[in-house]
Amino acid sequence: MELPLTSRLAVRQAILAVVVAIVLGVVFSAIQVGIDYVAERNAVEEEIKQVTRAFYEPSSHASFNYSEKLADQVVGGVFEFLPIYLASIQDENGYVIAGKERPLVNSRLRWLAEAMFGDLCHIRSELVHPSRKTNIGLLEIKMDPVVITQRFLLRSAVTFLSGFARNVMLAIALSFLFFYTLSRPLNRIIEHVVALDTDVLDPDSLRTVMTKKKDELNLLVVSIQGFLRRLMEYRQHKRDLADQVQSQADLLCMTEELTRTGSWSFNYDTGEGRFSQNQYQVLGIDVTASANFDTYLSRVHEDDRENIRLRFSLLVESGEASLRHEYRLQMDDRQIKNIVATVRVSRDNHTGTIKLIGADQDVTESRVIENALNRTQRLNAIGKMAGGLAHDFNNLLGIIIGNLDFLKSLMPDDDKRLKQVDASFRAAKRGEDLVNKLLSFSRNETQIRQPLGVNDLVLGLQELVERSVPQNINVRYVLGMDLWFTNIDGGDLGDALYNLVSNACDALPLGGDISVVTNNKVLGERYRQEHPDVIPGEYVEIKVSDNGEGISQLAQERMFEPFYTTKPAGKGTGLGLSMVYGFVQRSEGYINVKSVDRAGVEVLKARETGTTFYIYLPRCEAPTCVPVIEEQVGDLSGHGRILLIDDEDELLETAQAILEHAGYEVMTLADADRLSVILQCVDPFDLVISDIVMPGCMSGYDVHAAIKEHCSETQVMLTSGYDEDALAWAQQDGSDFLPKPYTQKDILTKVKKLIPSVDESS
Repeated sequence: MELPLTSRLAVRQAILAVVVAIVLGVVFSAIQVGIDYVAERNAVEEEIKQVTRAFYEPSSHASFNYSEKLADQVVGGVFEFLPIYLASIQDENGYVIAGKERPLVNSRLRWLAEAMFGDLCHIRSELVHPSRKTNIGLLEIKMDPVVITQRFLLRSAVTFLSGFARNVMLAIALSFLFFYTLSRPLNRIIEHVVALDTDVLDPDSLRTVMTKKKDELNLLVVSIQGFLRRLMEYRQHKRDLADQVQSQADLLCMTEELTRTGSWSFNYDTGEGRFSQNQYQVLGIDVTASANFDTYLSRVHEDDRENIRLRFSLLVESGEASLRHEYRLQMDDRQIKNIVATVRVSRDNHTGTIKLIGADQDVTESRVIENALNRTQRLNAIGKMAGGLAHDFNNLLGIIIGNLDFLKSLMPDDDKRLKQVDASFRAAKRGEDLVNKLLSFSRNETQIRQPLGVNDLVLGLQELVERSVPQNINVRYVLGMDLWFTNIDGGDLGDALYNLVSNACDALPLGGDISVVTNNKVLGERYRQEHPDVIPGEYVEIKVSDNGEGISQLAQERMFEPFYTTKPAGKGTGLGLSMVYGFVQRSEGYINVKSVDRAGVEVLKARETGTTFYIYLPRCEAPTCVPVIEEQVGDLSGHGRILLIDDEDELLETAQAILEHAGYEVMTLADADRLSVILQCVDPFDLVISDIVMPGCMSGYDVHAAIKEHCSETQVMLTSGYDEDALAWAQQDGSDFLPKPYTQKDILTKVKKLIPSVDESS
């Protein structure tokens, strides 16, 4: 960086030196002039004394003798001195014996000359007789002070000019000296400092401009280096602090985003405040909106606003530190958000300012998840209760069906009583179907599942649906191309679709449209956030829609519960949707319902009512082999020793009669806790048939373990009216399972497989 000449330090120092030299020269010259002035006055006085002494005696002789010639010679001699412009010799009477005068020098300095030397320029010396000591005359001399002053001023001017010239030369010499010893090194330091990279400061680069001497310039460079190091440390500390602040801000922002939380603060008196970035998203407003209490309150649901005002006022007035409450927000799209807010009061003792600081957490999704979980838990509890009821009913039906089936086999074909037996048997089977519908609500009820194409099942059901649907209802099918396979029970899917279409018909008393749509669907994480039961992945979507009356919100909460129905008495059992729900759960899928009823039309401003059921079944690989068809059993009679264990005595008697009639040796046991005594007292059995759920300490699983421990060759078959783990247990352990109620054919077929005859085994 080039500086102007007048701004350079060396030039400024030289100018300062010149000024100082001039001032000092003037001062010293003035002192010298004063000294010269005193010396000049002394010199003039001495000169006058010498002249007077030199001409005193001749003047006395000339005056005493009245010798005009001698007097003229004396006056002429005195007049040789330049400053003297008048000289005369007088006698004692004042008569001028001889005298001479010349004109005064014409000069403007006369006033100065009179002031400086005027008092010395008029000399009157009395002439005295040498022997008589009497006055004999007078020698009068007058000098021109201008001549003396001019001579003095000339000498003073020489003194001034020589001093000024000396000072100027000294200033020039100092300028060069300052430039080479001060300005030049400073300029080098300045150039290096200016050339430093502001982003990457390098204090060590200044070593090239450090002086060899330990002088002030060296100290300046060292100081600059120290300052640069401190500046670098400060910058690093500032960057680290900024990084920490930014990291904390990012963490806070990310935490708020992940937890769907926003924070705010308000001045309680003025209402002015601020929102965090995520608070704008929670409130559903633009970031340019004013951050104040009125803006905040405008987003609160109108039914909760006064409550919010009251709560905040009571919080401040009560002196409590914090408050936790829940309220609702009303979005522009009429969506309702559930908010859990935590509010704290901050008081400034110096200014008296009261601030409200709060955090709002959007728990809308949590409430959806909570409601879904509650609904799932409620349905699971109902399912377990239904399973328990089914178990007891199946035991009772098992006694009835078993006895009727066995009784029928003992009666001749022309027996008139067969009609009543068949009617009772059909009624018992209807009861079995009803219990099976109740059992289908349980998620893990045993079923045969295999990879199937949904479109084929829908097309196979089309003819049955068209026969059962009224003529004023139009059923439309939209089947997706290249539909994925799904691992399901085909009969269950047919029953589910039939139930959904049947319910849609009931919702269209005046006629309308029903659509059945299939499609491939990928459910992602976003869908899971709204439906927490769903596992993200690939699904086959089955959508059954109608434009009927719709389902109320209250009915939607309970529509999958067994025996819940909104139909008039005698129009339905309330098990249809329960069967659909059970099928979807067993298939590891998901069912969702969207419906708009008359109340929903007003609230949501929808154009029409209607209901859509969405069934999502997980995708599976296409089948690679043909399902194995079970071999049909012919003769069901056999031989072997069988132990029957069940807490239902009548069921024991029925099963014993059936097995003994087929040729087996049967022993019954109503108390499983006595099994160990039986095993020790009798020979091993070929087969043990045990109920799973029994009173006492031993269940069917415990019976199986005890039998295998006592005699591993003995076959074990478990039976139950309902047990959700029985099929998985049987597949894992290699044992068989017989569901209740069972017919004579069912039990004999199972026993025949487990105890083959001698001919078959050979």
